[in-house]
Amino acid sequence: LIDALLVLKFTSFPLRGKWAGGRCIFVVLGKTNHSCFPNCGVLHKGSAPDDELQLDELQCCMSWKGRATQLRAITSISRGDELTWSYPGPGFAIKVRSAEARREKLRNGFEFDCSCPLCEPKGMDAPSHG
Repeated sequence: LIDALLVLKFTSFPLRGKWAGGRCIFVVLGKTNHSCFPNCGVLHKGSAPDDELQLDELQCCMSWKGRATQLRAITSISRGDELTWSYPGPGFAIKVRSAEARREKLRNGFEFDCSCPLCEPKGMDAPSHG
C-alpha cells in the first residue's frame, strides 16, 4: 500500500477545472523531469495546451490505449538531451518571474527544489529557444 501511495504521489499529476483535487497517472510523463525552461510541452487529445480537460477527454486520457496525452518537442532537441516539461503548466516561468518564487511553488506543490537552467544559470546567459 505504501508503494502504491508513493507512486500516486510522485508520478501523478493534478487535474484542473471541475476535476481539481483529483489526480491522473501518466506512466511516461511520470518518468520525465520538470524545467521552468522546458524543451517539451504536454498536449491532451483535442485540447489546446491550456484547456481544461472535459469529461470525455478525461476518460480518453485514462484509457489503456495511452494515445490521448502526448509529450511534444517545442524546440530543437539534440541527441542525449533530457526531455523536460513544466509541471505547473505552460507559461509558468512567465507567470512566476523570480527563481525563488518558482522554487517555493514547486517545493509546495511537487516537493522538489528546481535546478533547471532558468533557476540556476550557473554564470551562463539566460537560456533562449531563439
